[in-house]
Amino acid sequence: MEQTLRCLHSLTSRIVNFKAKQPEGESPRFLQPLKSQEVFEGSAAKLEVRISGEPEPDIEWFKDEQAIEEGRNFRIEFDDTDGCVLVINSAKLEDEGMYRCVASNSFGKAISEAELLVTGKKFSCCL
Repeated sequence: MEQTLRCLHSLTSRIVNFKAKQPEGESPRFLQPLKSQEVFEGSAAKLEVRISGEPEPDIEWFKDEQAIEEGRNFRIEFDDTDGCVLVINSAKLEDEGMYRCVASNSFGKAISEAELLVTGKKFSCCL
């Protein structure tokens, strides 16, 4: 999109016309938002989203308002189809809480939230 701007040149007192291009892009939006889920203690949990936006959004993950850093129990994966997954390798009771994914770029920000419930260990029993 082009816009014609008129400016008054301070030294010559002449009006100068010029065309300026508006930056092109779109703010992030969730094509697939987070979904609340329940997992057994010790099992893996996957919190998945699909996001669009131009330029490509930066993604941040939070648990109960605290930023999540990749490490021993958390992994962040991206795919080629606008997908991002927060993987909890082995869910513990303390992993239970409200998770938030924040996607942001120069055009805006989008937020998706969901709750993760962690229940006691799954036991297999034979009779």
